[in-house]
Amino acid sequence: MISRVVILVLASLFVIAYMSEAEIVTDGLIAYWTFDKGYEDGEDIVGGHDGKIFGSPKRVAGIVHEALEIGGPDDYMEAEIPAKLLDDGATLEVWFLQEKPTTFGVMMYMGPDKADLNIDPERGGRSELWCYDARGIEGPAGLSDGNWHHSVGVVSKQGQIHYIDGVNVGENPNAVVFDVMSKVTIGKRPGTQWWWPGMVDEMRIYGRTLSEKRG
Repeated sequence: MISRVVILVLASLFVIAYMSEAEIVTDGLIAYWTFDKGYEDGEDIVGGHDGKIFGSPKRVAGIVHEALEIGGPDDYMEAEIPAKLLDDGATLEVWFLQEKPTTFGVMMYMGPDKADLNIDPERGGRSELWCYDARGIEGPAGLSDGNWHHSVGVVSKQGQIHYIDGVNVGENPNAVVFDVMSKVTIGKRPGTQWWWPGMVDEMRIYGRTLSEKRG
């Protein structure tokens, strides 16, 4: 009979091999939700910050293996990240696919009122890194085109940087400080009906700032 220790070691080796294959930056990585089969829908395979899934989001083909499809205002995920892990700032990273800008919603939110990544239909389907009191950055329009895109938001005491598909699309000098437990919500703005219609995959949070070279 295989012991629990052996199972945990094998699972750890599988995760390491998975991240190596996908060429994932691991330095500073504190949460990683793949949404792949073989894992629970909200499982964080790195930091143990497992999310709770609400509603009935679908697991569909993603940019890497499987993704999560948000189909309505009741479909979302919630997790929590201790503020002490974000003392040096944070990098939010996600792959997304949206076919048309049908509503105002948020792909990935960290709160209360710290930072979110979203596509805003009211601004022509533009991407946004929005940091509320610290304001934010608008990126390019036309991203609700049915193709996969890569969005990264870098936030810290030194300011904010927004990347789309590996390109720096804007910077903001206003500081962002995580001083309380941060709630991570995927698929909607917490406490509202502002849900985001689309697919999300390979969602990661780093406890440090990454550059466009992801180093």
